[in-house]
Amino acid sequence: MPLQITIQDIIMCHPIGIRCATDFYYAKVGNLLLRRLLKNPVKQGLDEDVMIKMALNTALYFEDIICDSGLWRSFVEKHRALYGKTLPFYFVDDEYFADEPHVQDIQLLLWDAMMALHENEIINPENPGLKAIADDFYDVLDNEFERAPVNETLRDFFEHPRFTDDFIEMRNVLQWICSACYLTTGRYTDSAFDELLDYTAKLLHFDSDDDSSFYAAMCQQPFKYKTGMLAMLPQEWLAGILECNGRKAEARKLQSIEYRPYDLYRLDGFDDTFIRLSDTLGREVVVRKDTYGDMRDSTLMTTDGCIASFVKYLGEWNLNGMDSWGRFGKAFEEQREKKSRYKSGIPLKNYEAMMKKSGGSPLFYLRDGKAARQFIIEDVGIPESMVHPSDLDDKEYMTVWIPSPDEDIFFGPNTALFIKDERNPFYKTMANTEDSINLICAPDKLPGDMVRYLIAHNMLPDAALNHLNGADAGRELAQENLDFLARSTRRYRY
Repeated sequence: MPLQITIQDIIMCHPIGIRCATDFYYAKVGNLLLRRLLKNPVKQGLDEDVMIKMALNTALYFEDIICDSGLWRSFVEKHRALYGKTLPFYFVDDEYFADEPHVQDIQLLLWDAMMALHENEIINPENPGLKAIADDFYDVLDNEFERAPVNETLRDFFEHPRFTDDFIEMRNVLQWICSACYLTTGRYTDSAFDELLDYTAKLLHFDSDDDSSFYAAMCQQPFKYKTGMLAMLPQEWLAGILECNGRKAEARKLQSIEYRPYDLYRLDGFDDTFIRLSDTLGREVVVRKDTYGDMRDSTLMTTDGCIASFVKYLGEWNLNGMDSWGRFGKAFEEQREKKSRYKSGIPLKNYEAMMKKSGGSPLFYLRDGKAARQFIIEDVGIPESMVHPSDLDDKEYMTVWIPSPDEDIFFGPNTALFIKDERNPFYKTMANTEDSINLICAPDKLPGDMVRYLIAHNMLPDAALNHLNGADAGRELAQENLDFLARSTRRYRY
């Protein structure tokens, strides 16, 4: 069966699956793009999934800019605010308009599509093959530009955002942001959700393939994980889209969202209107009783709490997904006790001494496991009797990250070679540019706050992309877009 983009493909990528009069036309544009790609020699080596995603995303981008619904415009505005330029990687002149197609836009979307389906790779955004496809795609869009119909339904959806008046409808749109929008999904979208699904299923004692587990995870995803090339929360993306449509009041509603993830809650009391709960950190949640539908007082009188998640929106707490009521008193007290006793980080006295020693830097550098053990005992202040053999014993060139006295300490083996710091004796210029860029882009190498610190202090000067024009060109491209690379590659772990 030949590759094709269907009307249903277009509909499924619309917010909450809305059907529009222009769906047939933009499916047709997607197929024009796909046929053009199939004739291009550079398609060799591209998976069918990649080709479909490239054509579909470009057709949806075209639909978006023709009706100026605000998706692409919000990306451009936010990128300008962050970095002082219109786009990452590619130069555009002062004649750039966000409601017209540009080959640079298309090339960025193609790069993002490739990165989404090759999660373990970092692809050069100036790859000549991507540029060749972008040129072909631009020709198609430029030819269609004057006759492309405006999707009035999509434009009206954001110009008159009635969904912001209701928590469930608003959450459904946020769910679209993190699961189906052409601009804000991509790299790690599926794997982040799978990770969340497994966690939620274990917490609620469901099977991960159970519909209840899926629904519970789906409700958490819009509030928990950053997404898209700018690694923002869905509510931040949606607020930006609404601002581009002149809906600042509705955008402020989204910016005020407060999220509480799944936890044990103690039932403190109830009346005809409200249920009063407390989480294991002592924070109160007051929920309208009608949130629970037909819950009877007899149920509340025979339980002492629940496992649940809540979101505060428009000044009220809302149940967010599945909940489970029962006799959780003992488990609640155990969790509360555990949290009150557990303190991450290090004693304040030790922390202050270390900051004095480092000149205020949260970074420390260790040669090997022996040095790490000495550091833990003498600097961190852990009694020697409590320091047991660990995975650090056979590691080398470690960087230690201590952002505050109240947070966990991070030990990063084989990272000190790449961090340029006058206090770091192990840094080697050009030790390995591939490993250096991986510190930024691989989500499991370093914590996100450490990556942001290293970038802000210009401590990874050798990070470079592979480039046909040589190492200097690859280094310049990476260094000019280092924070964007971190955001777009790490996503929910930025």
